[in-house]
Amino acid sequence: MDISNIYNLSEELFEKYQENPFPDDEIRPGLQEFAKKFKEEIAALPTPYVMALEGGYGTGKTYFITRFCEYLKNINSEDDESIFSIYLNLWEHDYVADPFPVIASQIISTLNPGKDLQDSVKEKAVKVTKNLIKLGAKMFGNLDISELLPDLEQDKKDLSEFKQEIQRIIAEKGKKVVLVVDELDRCKPDYAVKTLETIKHFFDIDGLFVILTTKLDFMDNICEAYYGHPNCEINMGEGYIQKFVQSKKILNPTSTEDYLFIINGILNKDTLPVRMPNFGQVLERDCRENLSAIDAFKNNMAELFNSAQFSIRKTIDVCKEVLNLIKSHKEEIWERKLYKYPEFIISRYLKVKHILPDKISDPEVRYEYPDQSEYINRGVDNVLKKLL
Repeated sequence: MDISNIYNLSEELFEKYQENPFPDDEIRPGLQEFAKKFKEEIAALPTPYVMALEGGYGTGKTYFITRFCEYLKNINSEDDESIFSIYLNLWEHDYVADPFPVIASQIISTLNPGKDLQDSVKEKAVKVTKNLIKLGAKMFGNLDISELLPDLEQDKKDLSEFKQEIQRIIAEKGKKVVLVVDELDRCKPDYAVKTLETIKHFFDIDGLFVILTTKLDFMDNICEAYYGHPNCEINMGEGYIQKFVQSKKILNPTSTEDYLFIINGILNKDTLPVRMPNFGQVLERDCRENLSAIDAFKNNMAELFNSAQFSIRKTIDVCKEVLNLIKSHKEEIWERKLYKYPEFIISRYLKVKHILPDKISDPEVRYEYPDQSEYINRGVDNVLKKLL
């Protein structure tokens, strides 16, 4: 089951995360402490403000940020400086022509002000949306600019009133509202760029703190693809993305300990076959030698994954594939007495399948006798053929 986005889970599972957004036994440790420091940083910054939460695909951005939204809701009752959260998966809405009504609607529905204020801000949002459509149509009609001035003035007035109403709603709820715009780098390039511009021009509102979960160099590439020239040539060296993002926060980089934490949940004494370090001697599952061998195997795999800098999602997928591989080919992979032999075969297997880069060094097998090296190396190709 994919638990990365808690807002896509069943009601029963979602309630579990509402009570405890960062359970200690999931994915990676230390996220609750990271969330606490992140909240303190947000509380100290002025608004309006736009921050990028950076991380590549599969590094756990959605996993963290959806739980962070619930974390903020949980601590509101404990903290005088209330910070409310709004979550928006933009990728789910990039079929809508303009992101303005999508963002406006999410803010209004989540903050849910009193009926009079809600009706008022909805009315203003509708006016702004209509103005966008009308002005866009007229600009494509090659009209003289003077003919557009009345519409532009009205648009400016309606936008100002919309911002004032949103600011009133935020003031009713607390000192600051965090709007999370997730999956921006999955959207179509034109829609992603339009969203950045919409946030800058329409949602620069006191009390509103926007977090974009994305990777900035990827967004730079999107801007370059959209505008057709390198970003380094824009504004004397300033990338286009810097026009919209005031700072960035990097999700805690994955360490060997994080990889080991993930591996422990999938490759462990309860899932792996019983180890046979000596031919002819079958050991009990929980004996000291067996547990020691399994721990060594997990540590070596964690180092291998760290060298390749796998994403969290990729680590989970590879661990599941490795487990199935070991179970299906116990004799070829697992039941060898040579230290690091299983890791060596798995490394070679992942390289053949282009999962692990060739530049990553294979674990070095420790041979008991010199002639074992030649014997094992001759047999590796035959073993790989069986695995593949």
